[in-house]
Amino acid sequence: MNIQVGRDAIAESKKSLASNTYLRNAWYCAGWADQLPDGGVLGLTILKEPVVVYREGNGSVSALEDRCPHRFAPLSMGKVLGGNRIQCPYHGLEFDRSGVCVRNPHGDKRIPSRAKVKSYPAVERHKALWVWMGDQPADESKVPDFSVMNNVPELHTTKRDKIMIQANVELIIDNLLDLSHTSFLHEGILGNADTVESEIVVTQDANNVTVERHARDAEPPGMNKLMWPTSPPRCDKITSITWMAPSTLKLMTGICEVGAKAESGTGYQDKIGKMRRFAFEEQDAPVIEAQQRIIDASDKEVDPLTLAIDVGPVRYKHVLKKLIAAEQAQ
Repeated sequence: MNIQVGRDAIAESKKSLASNTYLRNAWYCAGWADQLPDGGVLGLTILKEPVVVYREGNGSVSALEDRCPHRFAPLSMGKVLGGNRIQCPYHGLEFDRSGVCVRNPHGDKRIPSRAKVKSYPAVERHKALWVWMGDQPADESKVPDFSVMNNVPELHTTKRDKIMIQANVELIIDNLLDLSHTSFLHEGILGNADTVESEIVVTQDANNVTVERHARDAEPPGMNKLMWPTSPPRCDKITSITWMAPSTLKLMTGICEVGAKAESGTGYQDKIGKMRRFAFEEQDAPVIEAQQRIIDASDKEVDPLTLAIDVGPVRYKHVLKKLIAAEQAQ
């Protein structure tokens, strides 16, 4: 494995953990579409801003600032009325998808000019909900490509889930783009001693960064054995993960006979879902949250050591920093 990482890129990646700057003109995933039934309301925080996402009567998705301008009650605690308005739970003010108050049930019913909240472009795509947080026109062509979720073939299974981790998102992206940790933190489940030595290839397509790891002639890890119970004792293991700016990732992993090309096979959704969740929630999350506590406790800017395996995290941070700088320059 021979990987070179530029010194400037390494310096940029070290600074980024201390940065509170976000890329705003981009799509952020707000949740899964099936979390939002007709008339459903979902409250969450994106880029430190309270956002409420709700489904209108015609099935479309809207997103507003989740803070009534009257007494700052969360609109997400309210309900959808008339198919397209959301009502504040506190005093009944009603807002349309543009964020303008359209009904004041009190006094002379006059609507003050300040009775409005910020509106965000929102779309439903690839079975997920997406919100555009910037002030530039929303570009739907930039919704991250998760078309693999659409029209899933019979031989594929998919389970839509959610895990909460109390840490900076960069630590989570670092964790996922550096898949060498699977041989240690997830030993026996996602990796083992045979997968430590892997060929690493990093490619970039526009602003998407893909990291591939190919372990040849290795014992299949536990999850792969579950997916292919009759697998041979030695296999090739391929893992590919793509980062799409600013914060979404798509992972593909599998095994095949030594020297063959990996192909899809029948999966066992519940067992695989539980094992995958255990790996992320019980193994990844405690380490990532511990990292965050150590960083927070430091009285100076952190300066992480960079290894050859960090080529993926270094590359994505370089791309993200350029995108943020270009956005701020505008």
